[in-house]
Amino acid sequence: MRIDVKNNNAVVVDGQEIEDVDGFDCLGARVTKHGGAEDDIKRRLGKATAAFNKLAKIWRSGQLSKNTKIRIFKSNIIAVLLCGCETWRATKRDEVKLDTFLHKCLRRVLKVYWSMRVTNEEAGRRARTCTISE
Repeated sequence: MRIDVKNNNAVVVDGQEIEDVDGFDCLGARVTKHGGAEDDIKRRLGKATAAFNKLAKIWRSGQLSKNTKIRIFKSNIIAVLLCGCETWRATKRDEVKLDTFLHKCLRRVLKVYWSMRVTNEEAGRRARTCTISE
């Protein structure tokens, strides 16, 4: 992958030309030609959504306490979502996407529905958690 180069000559190693790519995966993170973290954040949101949906029985369970569910959520879902986030150059739009995902999941875990008129901040207080952007 070439980023902002003036020389577009082929790179040859041991007589074989190396292929140019627009992006690649490195240690689970997506590195792209245009930079930024948008592609990586999309992938992480997809993986976290899949992990959250796989634990649907836990979120619906009446045998587990709210605190236990929140601990499972933080240790499994948030960890999947934020893996490699140290390298992100997140924009305000990216932060909104991440916070929206958090609030959507917290509402399902806490069984808070739209008709209850509970704000996202209140749901965060009930779960004793801050937003992803914080």
